[in-house]
Formats: sequence, structure tokens, C-alpha cells
Amino acid sequence: MVARLEEEPTNRDIVSLIQDVVPLHPEIDRNISILIYADLAQAYEYLAAVYQFVPGTVTRDSEDVIQHAVLHAGHNEFWLHPESQTFNLASPQTLGGSTATTAVLVDDVDAHYQHAAATGADIRYEPIDQPYGFREYSVVDLEGHLWSFIQPVK
Repeated sequence: MVARLEEEPTNRDIVSLIQDVVPLHPEIDRNISILIYADLAQAYEYLAAVYQFVPGTVTRDSEDVIQHAVLHAGHNEFWLHPESQTFNLASPQTLGGSTATTAVLVDDVDAHYQHAAATGADIRYEPIDQPYGFREYSVVDLEGHLWSFIQPVK
């Protein structure tokens, strides 16, 4: 015997049933930032030394030119890619300005700042407590990418 519904299911009822079977919005596991550089080799070395990122894999073409490089910061990855006319990708240095910034959560923003300053980083402002609950400082890398290093205010 087939059960009969007393009223037609709404669209919301149907979507809810489908979501129970197949999630419509899968959870995001993590973010990988992709940054464009004119000189990947120099950027890779600089970011590892000055910002204390952990070096990862480096992929080179047949002419030994870096085409992809990975740096790690905790659970995050930064992929470095070369400029590309095909994909309209350019370094802030080439553009004459930046269209984005990157914020990295660190355990001790003051210690991170001291290291970056001691290595000659282009500091834009020293660590300061922001009204939105983070202590941060900002720095610009060799090609004009703006970075903020942040830590929650306790």
C-alpha cells in the first residue's frame, strides 16, 4: 500500500531532502593562495628567509626555469606562479600596484615582526592592536605584494 501525502511537499522540503543525500555546499577544507611573481626564484628565497615560510616543492621546466613553487605556513600553502600573458597574470611590480593582500596568522606577531625587520623587510607599519581583535603588522615583499601578519588580541 502506498502512503499518500496530505499536502504537496514544498520546494524547501525537496531541497532539504536532497541536501540530506547530497550536500549542495561541500565544506571547504583549506585555502591555497596563488601569488604571481616576475622572478619566482628570488621571491621563493625571499619569502622563505624573511617571512619564515617553510620551503616546499619547486617545479622547473626543461630550461631549469621555475614554473611552480610551494611555501608552507602552518596548514596553509602559498603557490608561486610566473607571470603569464595567456592567463593575464602579472606581478604587482609589473602592474604598478596590487589588487589583493594576504594575511597570515602567526603565534607571536611581535617576534615575527622582529625577524622580518632584522632581515631588512619593507615594513609598512609596526605591530599594533586593531579594533577588530587582531594585533598585526604589514610588510611589502620584493615585487609589491602586501602581507599582514596577525595574531588574535588576548
